[in-house]
Amino acid sequence: MKVLFICIVTPIAGAAIGYVTNFIAVKMLFRPLKELHIFKMHIPFTPGLIPRNRHELSESIACMVERELLSPDTIMERCKTPEFKNKFKETLLHITENILEHYMLKFDQTAFAGKNIFSFFTDSLENIRNTVSKAMLESLKKYILSEKHIDELYDHVLKEIPHITESLDIKRTVRSRIDSMDMINVERLILNILSGQLKWINIFGAMLGFMIGALEAFITIIML
Repeated sequence: MKVLFICIVTPIAGAAIGYVTNFIAVKMLFRPLKELHIFKMHIPFTPGLIPRNRHELSESIACMVERELLSPDTIMERCKTPEFKNKFKETLLHITENILEHYMLKFDQTAFAGKNIFSFFTDSLENIRNTVSKAMLESLKKYILSEKHIDELYDHVLKEIPHITESLDIKRTVRSRIDSMDMINVERLILNILSGQLKWINIFGAMLGFMIGALEAFITIIML
């Protein structure tokens, strides 16, 4: 009975200890959020590892994002894809149409502000206005959005990518954003990303504790 008790309880106790120990270790990455004291003496390992080193963490993440994810070369490579060029053309067409239509409307309002005085010419003027407006709009669109001009604008944008990236200061933006986040939100964000991996850390702790408990039970039984 004693041997059976040792064979069952010791491995289970080891598994429980391993699981709880790893669970606490994971929690101590984030908690406590602030430094704790007992009688004005600093308690070791407080605050948690990530709150204690959050500025170094934000600096590392910012450097990684700037160097690996949003570097000028990465952005340039993305901008050279056919999808980006087509989107560039669509956006340019949309902006040009809006600008031209806006100024054509202002022109119409100015040019025909006093049309009530010439009411007998209203219909003719309206027809002429519409025809001229459409013709001007189409001519300007064809000129501005010709393949030659689009390619020139596209090449100019590509040349400016390094300057645009530099002006954005991605590293400082990412660093300041992380530094400004509440630590609870940082904890939630990291746990959402690493929840699967952290779960397995706890499970492996339980498995390791179980094996150690089984080994201890085996040694104890031999020595009985």
